[in-house]
Amino acid sequence: MTIVSDTSPISYLVLIGAVKALPKLYGETLIPEEVRRELGHPQGPEAVRNWIETSPSWLSVKGVEGEGNSLQSLDPGEREATLLASQEGAGLLLIDEQAGRRANI
Repeated sequence: MTIVSDTSPISYLVLIGAVKALPKLYGETLIPEEVRRELGHPQGPEAVRNWIETSPSWLSVKGVEGEGNSLQSLDPGEREATLLASQEGAGLLLIDEQAGRRANI
C-alpha cells in the first residue's frame, strides 16, 4: 500500500529511531515537496535533516496538482500532503494535526 505523510509523523519516527517501520508496515511512502523542505529546514532537528538528505528508496517526493483552496487553514505541508493523498488515491494519510484530520477536500 502506498501512503502519504505530513512532516511531523516522519520527523518523530526519525527522532525515536522507528522510521524503518513505515516500509515494513506500508511499503512506499510519498511526501510532497513542501514536506521535504520542512524535514530539511535548517532550524529542524539535525537527525531529521540528515535523514532527509539521504532519504531511503522507499520514500518518494511527488508534485502536487492544484492549490487546495478549501484547505487554506492548514499549514503548507499539511495542505500539500492532503492534496497528494487525494491525487494519488493513497490508502492512508499520516497527519498529526487535528485540523488536518478534519479537513475535507
